[in-house]
Amino acid sequence: MSHKPFVFVKGFTERFHELSNVLTNNVMATDIQKEWSNCMELAIEPIGWQAIWKMSRQLCIDLKINFPCTVIVVVEQVNFKELSCLVSIHEVEDDDIHLPEKMADVPLIELYPTMEQDNSSALSLYDTAQLIDNLRFFYNQLWMPWDLEFDEDVPWLESHLEGRLQLHFAMAERRVPHEISHTVRRLVAEGKQIQQAIEHHQEQLEGCGEVDGSGILLQLMELHNRIAHLRNKYLIYERPQLLEALIQRTEHQESSKSAVMLVMASTTPHQLTKHADLIAKATSDSQTIKVVTSLQEALVKVAMGGTVLLTAGEYPVRDLATLETGGSVIGLEPGVIITDDIESCSTLDLFKGFLSLTGLTLHMTTAWSIIKLRPNVECCLREITLVGATVTDGVDAFPGSRLSA
Repeated sequence: MSHKPFVFVKGFTERFHELSNVLTNNVMATDIQKEWSNCMELAIEPIGWQAIWKMSRQLCIDLKINFPCTVIVVVEQVNFKELSCLVSIHEVEDDDIHLPEKMADVPLIELYPTMEQDNSSALSLYDTAQLIDNLRFFYNQLWMPWDLEFDEDVPWLESHLEGRLQLHFAMAERRVPHEISHTVRRLVAEGKQIQQAIEHHQEQLEGCGEVDGSGILLQLMELHNRIAHLRNKYLIYERPQLLEALIQRTEHQESSKSAVMLVMASTTPHQLTKHADLIAKATSDSQTIKVVTSLQEALVKVAMGGTVLLTAGEYPVRDLATLETGGSVIGLEPGVIITDDIESCSTLDLFKGFLSLTGLTLHMTTAWSIIKLRPNVECCLREITLVGATVTDGVDAFPGSRLSA
């Protein structure tokens, strides 16, 4: 039986209307989860449906299994208050992975209901899948780690929904320069880390006396101040007029970027002479070359459609940055290894244009796929070695994309 999940592709207007139907206009941040719980209890199937469970990175670490890991499960009970469920394990993608027959407290947002179901009752799961998709979109893309920290007098929907949706789709459609997208993602990522630290210290504080807890209280105060600072910076980006002004300023700065970036680790005079010959063969005399030590920095600072050259070494990467719209990455000599950024499930994601990769080993073990090709793009791989985890796809090519060698 096919385990194909329901897939929903929605734009700004559809998301806005559907989320507005779930959340009431006057709901405060502290009541958001309760509103979702009430909606779920009324609308989704409570038991007996099959789904793909994409296990979280942290759970995979706790269970000492490779991430990513997907499991076929059947939902036996839904805890609507906590937006989680009890599942029975039906299929595991890797025979070497051993899980309990049943697992509790599985977040609904990690489940992807399948279009075909084992049971004979032929449950219609379209509405269930669609609501879980909206829940996942809300908590993954719109809900911020500081929202509960600052439950202001203004209702959440009125204050945040439209602005955050506009920012999300502007970033997803690459209408926002990469520098701004990176800043936004960094603010959110740090906010999540701080929120986890706050929760950890609060748990510690509950078991401490007044004297023992003074140091923890000081740490909590510093963490609260830091997350407030992150929130204030983020608010600039979810205000449309301010975002537009930042985009115009960033686009003006794009004109000063270099067409060729050279990433070079420490070297010797002899190696430098050798590298000069290799660089001369890969470039023209008219091109200006800027030298950096970080591949990610090079990808951010290179001009659109530009070229990044690498000498031998191991370079972590988070994403293609400017080259998401096309360009070239060239290994000048053997031993150029690109690895994933440990914090970010790196994928080389090409959104438009033509990307050429030459003379590289792409060693990425945390992402679902190493290279992702969107519709109507082209990627040329020459002398490329792909290394991933047992469940990592090499190239995920969307319909309409082209792959050549």
